[in-house]
This record gives sequence, structure tokens and C-alpha cells, in this order.
Amino acid sequence: MCTCEIRSHIEGMKSSYAQTVLVGWAVSLKKREIEARVTCRNQSVRELRVEWTERPDILSAFFGVQEQALSGFRISFPSSPEETYRLVFSVKGDKGQRQVYVIQGDRAEPAGMEGVKERLKKSVKKLLG
Repeated sequence: MCTCEIRSHIEGMKSSYAQTVLVGWAVSLKKREIEARVTCRNQSVRELRVEWTERPDILSAFFGVQEQALSGFRISFPSSPEETYRLVFSVKGDKGQRQVYVIQGDRAEPAGMEGVKERLKKSVKKLLG
């Protein structure tokens, strides 16, 4: 399990030849502000749009309270199906606390060990029916 204080999930993704849009949520378990950025070839993606929205359902699930806080996101950026992108959620002021997704074509998967764990779960479920 991720030892990071950030939890996130991409609920939906739409990728066309020139644009990718991601929708989901991200929270800090210590209730700190989250930042999102997208990179390609170690360069920040230009024209990145990050819109944060209130998601009281997510805050209730993690903290047991119905608070008004920005935990939902809609991220859009110009993209190419041949490129690989990295979506990085980090705690504002603490770049060591982060969660990363690898985005390629119409797929977005957690990077690192979390990504391997998720792929293994999917493979086992597929094998077992």
C-alpha cells in the first residue's frame, strides 16, 4: 500500500488525438492542499487546465464529515497518442508527498509499485474469471 498521504482516483478519461480530459478526486489524508501537474519528457505541459470542485462524498468517505473543500478535479491538456505523460499530485509545499499516474493513449495507470499492484490485481481477477 502507498505510504504517501495522498489518495486519488481517476474516475473517467477521454482522450482524442489533440486533447486529454481526466476527471476524478484527490485528497491529502492530513487535509493539506493538493497540487496537480502534468509532464511529458520531463517538461511541464503547456496549456494545462486544472479545475478543482467540491466533492463532499469523498471527504465523508475519508474523514467522516461533510465539509466544503475542493477534492474533485477536471484536468485537461493538449496531448498526442504517441507521447507518454505523467500526472503528478503533490502536497503543496512538500514535493516528497506525491502520487503519480502514467498516461498513454487512452489509459491512465498508477506509477511505481502501486501501478504494479493494480495490474496484478486485474490480471488475477481476469485469470480467475
